[in-house]
Amino acid sequence: MTRYAAPVTLNVEGIELNGQWAGWRYAAGVANDEREPPSDPTTTPAMVNLNNRAQGFYTWATYTFADQTIGLRYINTKANSDNPSPIIDGRTRQQLETNLNLNVGALNIVPAFYYQWDIGGVFKQSRRNYLVEATLEAVPEKLFLVGRFEMQDTAFVTGSPNNPTQANGTLFVGSASYYVWPNVRVMAEYAKTTGEGVGVNIGEDSLSRALNNNVQEIFLVLHVGF
Repeated sequence: MTRYAAPVTLNVEGIELNGQWAGWRYAAGVANDEREPPSDPTTTPAMVNLNNRAQGFYTWATYTFADQTIGLRYINTKANSDNPSPIIDGRTRQQLETNLNLNVGALNIVPAFYYQWDIGGVFKQSRRNYLVEATLEAVPEKLFLVGRFEMQDTAFVTGSPNNPTQANGTLFVGSASYYVWPNVRVMAEYAKTTGEGVGVNIGEDSLSRALNNNVQEIFLVLHVGF
């Protein structure tokens, strides 16, 4: 339910070339970047232009050993991450990230670090996101427990709309999902922020609430898949 504060890519269209060798997987590609800079970046949202195809590019690699995986990715894009900055205005930003996928029995742990620069098109403004997420299959194929902690740290640049007062803080999310049937689950979730506010929206659409300083949310959801 609660979206990531970190710039995790969830919904992208593009084309890539990829391959595999021994424990390595690797790829490079281009992605659709259908945003254009507005006339006034401080007051006007980005315009969407569906003719802007293949405007962003990326490359990534992973290495797997003993069922554990380490990954590295670089992105140069205007959009295509959920929250690269509080104002997504169609100006280029860059992102470098690394993560681990650790498996110990029924427990999966994913620590990750994201570094962005020129966020929101602001020259030399950088941001660091730290993320740790753990998933425990408490009852096989039935009960899953998830905990997630994130911290966001943004450098200050005079006059920028993405400064720390709008974009710093921590986020904690804890949830439990019980599968009544393989396509039906009941989910309870708790989310809390502290600090100056992580400056992002939570939920599935643009009408979702802003998750700011010391906000707490509790969700109870019935999820049916078809």
